[in-house]
Amino acid sequence: RFFFQGIRGGYEFLQKEKWTANAFGQARFQGLEPTDSPALEGMETRRKSADAGAELIFRNRPVGFRTSFLTDILGRSKGQEFSALAVTGAPLGDALLLVGIGPRWESQRRIDYYYGVRPEEALPERPAYSAPATWSWDLNITLTWQISDRWNLLVLANRQGFGSGIKNSSIVEQGAGYALISALTYRIR
Repeated sequence: RFFFQGIRGGYEFLQKEKWTANAFGQARFQGLEPTDSPALEGMETRRKSADAGAELIFRNRPVGFRTSFLTDILGRSKGQEFSALAVTGAPLGDALLLVGIGPRWESQRRIDYYYGVRPEEALPERPAYSAPATWSWDLNITLTWQISDRWNLLVLANRQGFGSGIKNSSIVEQGAGYALISALTYRIR
């Protein structure tokens, strides 16, 4: 019932027919370094963190669902997020292609920590900004490939279409963020 997948690990505490529930923790690689860009010069570092939470998965055809709730456990942003995805998929030989779309809510504390501009960091071209909680839209494309009885490859591509609380920040130039995660897993039992 314990699992490790890429940047996350956890414990499956419910598996009944089409339902699965997990408690898990994961790394949050989001951060900000003033040296990342000249536009960020003079800003305070926003450190990477770790989240913990729970997810509920309903596997169904043609559409299943995945919901999760996370909170910052290292106290960096002291924020939370909730997401819900509608997921559909198609088998591709020994692989499975999954596509998911759905909303993601992030609390004011989380958004303000990563995207806000504090008054002491403000410049004429970078006004102070206290970011509100926001809703964004996620698009996930996941490929899982059963290499052997115990080995599995997971590749996940994510596009987060930023909500207004992120887009309105003077330190954000684009309307979306992208992530690519891959993991090679080995099943002990």
